[in-house]
Amino acid sequence: MAEIIIDGELAKFSDLLKRVDKKSPSYEDIQALEEVMREAPELARLLGNLMAVVQSELIQKAVSPRSTQIAIAETLNQKRVEFAYDESPIWERLIIDNILNCWLRLQWVEHQLNNLIGKPNLRFVDIQHWENRLNASQRRFLRACETLARIRKMNLPPLQINIAQQQVNQVKQ
Repeated sequence: MAEIIIDGELAKFSDLLKRVDKKSPSYEDIQALEEVMREAPELARLLGNLMAVVQSELIQKAVSPRSTQIAIAETLNQKRVEFAYDESPIWERLIIDNILNCWLRLQWVEHQLNNLIGKPNLRFVDIQHWENRLNASQRRFLRACETLARIRKMNLPPLQINIAQQQVNQVKQ
């Protein structure tokens, strides 16, 4: 079934997704989609990336102009490159995703607090609420950054194995 993607039959795959997403999908359609996902795990990672969904929803809630949403999404992509996301092992990628989520949330809280300041009838309790959220967001962001730094600091050198008197270097993946 993964061949429907490989052969470029995107319409068939799209139809399969629609059939599975309806209220009462057939057992055969569910099995077919599971088979496609097993045969093409990169497709499952792409469609099942909940972290990307969370980031997209947060961006959409934070700002309404579509152009700004696109700019923020591209900023996240640039930050992934700066963190060497694609070259990092899975545990580092999970932490990087967390850092980016914390960064997004921190920016959103800062934005909310800035919008609140200067409004008429501003209550102290409202400022205190957003200041507390800002402090919590800053702590989460810093903790995530520190965790990544610790993990990267603990990184062991590449493993070297001698097989039949030939040295094989195992690079980190």
